[in-house]
Amino acid sequence: MLKVTEKARSVFQKLVDGVGETDVIRLVPDLQPDGQQGIGIEAVDQPGPTDRATESEGPEDANAVIIVIAAELAPALDGAVLDARETDEGADLFVRPQAAAS
Repeated sequence: MLKVTEKARSVFQKLVDGVGETDVIRLVPDLQPDGQQGIGIEAVDQPGPTDRATESEGPEDANAVIIVIAAELAPALDGAVLDARETDEGADLFVRPQAAAS
């Protein structure tokens, strides 16, 4: 299952706050111009019937953004972490492996 950090969830929360009509973000496959598989995002009203859940770090918040993964993208993100870091251009979202349990 994809784990979403508090930093990444905060980036998505700002996105849905700006849209104002949804609180669900869906991660979808996005083919890049160079042929590499990327990740796109969609603001949707509710998760689709085949969408997969994500695990969020940090405290539960009933008003927090819901982040789901399109079924066809889920296997590629299983066991990964979606994180964010601040750059001069704004937030940079990236995927990294989950740390192994010690």
